[in-house]
Amino acid sequence: MANFSIAYAFPVALTIIGGLLYHTSSKHVPDLHPSVVLTMAYVLQLVFCIAWAVHAKAGADFSTAWTVSEGRHWILGLAIGSIVMEVGFILAYRAGWNLSAADITSVAVISLLFLLGETFVYGHAFNLKRMLGIILCVIGLVLINWSGLGNQNPVDG
Repeated sequence: MANFSIAYAFPVALTIIGGLLYHTSSKHVPDLHPSVVLTMAYVLQLVFCIAWAVHAKAGADFSTAWTVSEGRHWILGLAIGSIVMEVGFILAYRAGWNLSAADITSVAVISLLFLLGETFVYGHAFNLKRMLGIILCVIGLVLINWSGLGNQNPVDG
């Protein structure tokens, strides 16, 4: 873990603030087709990003963006990944998932998959600490999502 600093904490704080806003808003999407909702959101995002880029004087970055991105799959992955993730959350909330249960379940499963990928694809060490972390994470997912425990059901109704 890097030394704590504002420069280290700020990006994560942004993701937390953005995540709270994103999931709260997604929970309240009206009964419109997800493609319409996402188109409206992406048009607004485009306007915000262009205004931000103009304000930041990032014009030179736009002129080189296509040459840098040519043949790169990361930009396609960002586009498809964000659409699939957003449609998934909209549909999960419409199906009755609570905000916390849907988010923590997806984030925990993604983290577990990354942990396994780091081990098997990138050869990172798999030790007792990681194994215990995986076990605790899976136990936590079961406790959060198991409707038989108390009144805490991740799916409303």
